[in-house]
Amino acid sequence: DITERKQAEETLRESEERYRLLFERSLAAVYRTTTDGQILDCNDAFVQLLGYESREEILKCNANEFYFTDTDRNSFVSSMKEEPTYNLEYRLKRKDGSPVWILEEVVLIEEEGKPAIVHGVAIDITERKKAENALRESAERFRSVFEDSEVGMVMTDRNGRYVKVNQAMVRLFGYSEKEFLSMKINDLSHPDEIDQSSDIVQQVWAGEIDGFNTERRYIHKDGNIVWGAISVSPIRDADGDIEYLVGQFQDITERKQAEEDLRQSEERLIEGEKMAHFGHYEIIIANGTANWSDETFRIFGLSPESGEPTVESYRKLVHKEDQSKVFKLFDECINELKMFELTYRIINASDEVRYVHSTGKIRYDSEGQPVSMFGSIQDITEREQAEEEIHKLNEEVEQRVIDRTSKLEATNEELEAFSYSISHDLRAPLRAINGFSAILKENYGELLDDEGKRYLDILRTSTLKMDRLINDLLSLSRLGRREINFQPVNITSMIERIYAEQTKDETDRGFEFQVADCPIVEADTHLLEILLTNLLANAVKFTRGRDPAMIEFGQLEEEDASTYFVRDNGVGFDMAYVGNLFGAFQRLHTEKEFEGTGIGLAIVRRIAQRHGGRVWVEAEPDKGATFYFTLGK
Repeated sequence: DITERKQAEETLRESEERYRLLFERSLAAVYRTTTDGQILDCNDAFVQLLGYESREEILKCNANEFYFTDTDRNSFVSSMKEEPTYNLEYRLKRKDGSPVWILEEVVLIEEEGKPAIVHGVAIDITERKKAENALRESAERFRSVFEDSEVGMVMTDRNGRYVKVNQAMVRLFGYSEKEFLSMKINDLSHPDEIDQSSDIVQQVWAGEIDGFNTERRYIHKDGNIVWGAISVSPIRDADGDIEYLVGQFQDITERKQAEEDLRQSEERLIEGEKMAHFGHYEIIIANGTANWSDETFRIFGLSPESGEPTVESYRKLVHKEDQSKVFKLFDECINELKMFELTYRIINASDEVRYVHSTGKIRYDSEGQPVSMFGSIQDITEREQAEEEIHKLNEEVEQRVIDRTSKLEATNEELEAFSYSISHDLRAPLRAINGFSAILKENYGELLDDEGKRYLDILRTSTLKMDRLINDLLSLSRLGRREINFQPVNITSMIERIYAEQTKDETDRGFEFQVADCPIVEADTHLLEILLTNLLANAVKFTRGRDPAMIEFGQLEEEDASTYFVRDNGVGFDMAYVGNLFGAFQRLHTEKEFEGTGIGLAIVRRIAQRHGGRVWVEAEPDKGATFYFTLGK
C-alpha cells in the first residue's frame, strides 16, 4: 500500500509548486547559489535588478562577477562566515557596469554540516541610498556652512533659546559658546527693538511668514551697540513642522556709522549750501529736464513741490538782457565739451533781480557721449551790492585823497614858508641879541656890577638855547619831508665811528663799549646816522657818574624783522612815564641834571617810522635803559 507515500509526494509537489510560484512572481529579487558562486537559480526580478536580458544569461555567470567592488564581496563573505542567516547592505554590478545598492536577507543551507547553498532575497535600495547620501551631504554642507562661516549663525528653539551658535557669532558679541547656550535671543536685542523683534519671530513660528530679513540693533557683551543685518529661516522636520529657526547675523555697524556720517554730512552740506546761498544742479541733455538741490530752488524763490524744473522753465527765470549770453555759453559747453563759469542776473519768483555765479561741466557715458551738464549756482547779490558800494566808496575815497593831497600840498607850502621864516626871520634877531650882548659885555662890562654881568650871561645863554631849539625843531620838521634813499649800510662801522665822536671829549671818564658784528642793513645812511647819534649821545650823557660807564650795541633776530638795541647802565627812569618819552620837548630830567632840548628821541621815533619800523624802551631807575628799534621787514 503506497497511499501515504503518494499523498506525501502530492503534498511535496504542491509545496514545491507554491514555492516556485512565490519564487517566480516575487517582487523581490530571489536567487540561489553555491558557496563558491555558481548560480543555481534566480527569478525575473533578479534578472531585472542586474539589467540582464534573461535568466539563462544570468545562469551562465558566476555570482562573484556581480560584486561592484572587492569591498562589497568581502563584506558578503565575512558575514556568511559569522551567521547562517543575516541581513546585509552592499552593492552589485549591473550588466552596464553601474552599481545597484541592495538590502538582502541571506540564508545558508548546510549539507553534511557545512554551508553549501546560499539562498538570498534582495530589494533595490539605490534610491534610498541616494537620498541618505544626499541627506548626509546636505547635513555636512549645513554643518560646514554653519561652523566655518564668517557670518554669525545661530539656531533657536520655540522658546527663543540658543541651541547652536558658531564661532563667528562668539567673536561678534564677545560671549562664549557656553554663555550663548544659556541665553535667549532677547538677551542680545536692543531694549527699543525687543517687542518688534519678538512679534516678527512669532509670525515665523506661526507659519504666517516664511522667514524675514531685517536690520536691527543689538548689545555687545561690553555694552556697545552692534548693528546687524539679520536673515531668519525655519528648519522643518519630516512632517513639515518647524523645528528650529536659523538666523544669519552680519555686523553692519561700520556701514551704519558710515551711513550716519553720510547723513550728517548731507545735512551739513544742505545747511552749508543754505548759509552760503550755494546750490547745485544737473541738466539731462536728452530731454532737457533738470535736477535741482533744495538751495537752488530757494535761490530762484521756488520750492521742490513747485514741479520738476526744465531748461525752458529755467530760461524764463534768467534776466532777459542776460539770456542770450547764458544759453550761448550753455550750448558751447555741450557742443565743445568744455566747462563754463559765468555771473549773470535772474528774476526770482518774487520778481526780485538777483545776481548769481554759475559753473557747469559735462558728464559723459561709457562711449564718450555727453549725457548731462552738472554744476553749481550761488546767489552773490549781497556781494555784488557790496562791491558796488565799495566801488562808490573808492571813488569817494579817491576824491577825498585828491582833496586831502591838495590841502596837504598847501599845508606843506605853509610849513616851508614857516621853516624859512624860522631859519631867517627868527634867527636874525637872535643873532643880533647875542651879538650886541657880547659887545655890551666886552665894551661896558666894567661899568656893570656882578648882578648885571650875571643877567647879561643869562641873556646870552638863553639865546644860544633858543638857537639850539630852533635847529632841533627844523631837523624834526624836515624828517617828514625828506625823501628816503635806501642803500646798504655797515651799521657796525657806523656805530663805532659815532661812539668815537661822542666820547672824544670825555677823556676823564672810563667806558666799556661792546658792539655786535651786525650784517649789512638797507637804510637811509644820513637818517640812520642821526638816529644812532641821538641814542649814543643819550647813553654817554646819562651814564655820567658811572665808573665805568657801560654801553652796548647789539642785534636780536626775530621772525618779522631784525631788532637793534643800545643798552647803558645809566640813571634810567620809571617806566610809568614812558608815554612822554618820545614826544617833542618831553624831558624826564631837569636841565640842571642833564642838558638837552627834549627833541632827540622824537627824532629817533620819526626816523624809525620813516623806515617802516618802530622804537621802544625798557628801563628801571638807577639801573640803566635799553632802547630797541627796527628798520622794517
